[in-house]
Amino acid sequence: MRSVVPVFLYADDYGVERKLKTVNSLAKAAKDPVIKMTFVQLDITDHKIVHGDQTIQVTSQDDTDAFHVKDIQIIQEEQLLIPPHRSPEPTHRDNPRCDP
Repeated sequence: MRSVVPVFLYADDYGVERKLKTVNSLAKAAKDPVIKMTFVQLDITDHKIVHGDQTIQVTSQDDTDAFHVKDIQIIQEEQLLIPPHRSPEPTHRDNPRCDP
């Protein structure tokens, strides 16, 4: 499932945080990673998140979904351009009778 809806993802485990950063980097590089994630949806009301020198205030009016990520696995770093059950269309190089 593809999602373009922004969400808050929280990780309290360093390994999970690193995997989330890796997945984000792959997605930004148009690698379309396929992931398996174990998470819990959070109901956050008037919560302050402090990370380093940054502070994010989440209020009850904020309708952004929030999830606590417990585990994440990268299943595939790049999706195949051609589904495995279909053969690619022949090219001119494969078949001289095929129009380029």
